[in-house]
Amino acid sequence: MNEKIYLMKNTSKTWQPEHDKLLKYVSPERQIKIDRYKFDSDKVNSLYAALLSRLGITRLLECSNSDLIFDYKENHKPVLNTSCHPNAAAIDFNFSHTKGAVIAGITTDESIGVDIEKIAEPPYDVMRLVFHPSEIEYVNSFSGEAKSTAFYQIWTKKEAYTKCLGLGLAADLCSINTLEAPINSVIETWADDDFMCSVCVIPKES
Repeated sequence: MNEKIYLMKNTSKTWQPEHDKLLKYVSPERQIKIDRYKFDSDKVNSLYAALLSRLGITRLLECSNSDLIFDYKENHKPVLNTSCHPNAAAIDFNFSHTKGAVIAGITTDESIGVDIEKIAEPPYDVMRLVFHPSEIEYVNSFSGEAKSTAFYQIWTKKEAYTKCLGLGLAADLCSINTLEAPINSVIETWADDDFMCSVCVIPKES
C-alpha cells in the first residue's frame, strides 16, 4: 500500500481567528461548503479535512498548495484535476470528520476511502437498514462497551468501503458484508482513544 494517513484529534469546538487566516489556503468552493455548516465544530473539521488532504497531496506530488485544482465526481467526491500536475491522475484521496477529530487519506495508483466516528452509544436500530445479517450477528454477539466497539467497527468499515468505490448512499448497504473476503482484506480498522477509524484501499484497474 502507498497510502498516507493523517489523523487530527481534539479539534476546536469554536471558530477562532486563526481559522479565518487558514481559509485562504483552501478553494473558494470549499470555503462555501465550510460556511454552510451550522455548527462551529463542523466548520473547523471541514477546514482541517481540506488542509490535511492538501498537505498530503503536495507532499506526494512535491508541488505547492497553489498548484492544486479540484473537481467533483457525480457522487460529490472531490478529485484532483488532472491538468494541475503531470502525476495528478495517479492521486486519490478521501477524508472524514466527526466530533473532535479528522482523518484524511491520500494514495497513489489506488482508490481510497476513510471514515472516523466517535465511539458513543450506538443507534442499534439502524443496523437492520444498513448492516448485512452477518454483521448484525457479529455486533449482537457482544455486550456492553464491546458491543459499541463492534458496531463502530462495522459502521466505519462499511463507510470506508463504499466511499472507496464511490458508491456512497447509492449502494445496497445490506448486501455488503465487510467481514468476509475479499472485502475484509482491503480494510484496516483501529481504535484511537475514543475514535474508531477505517481505511479501505483498492488497487485501480489497469
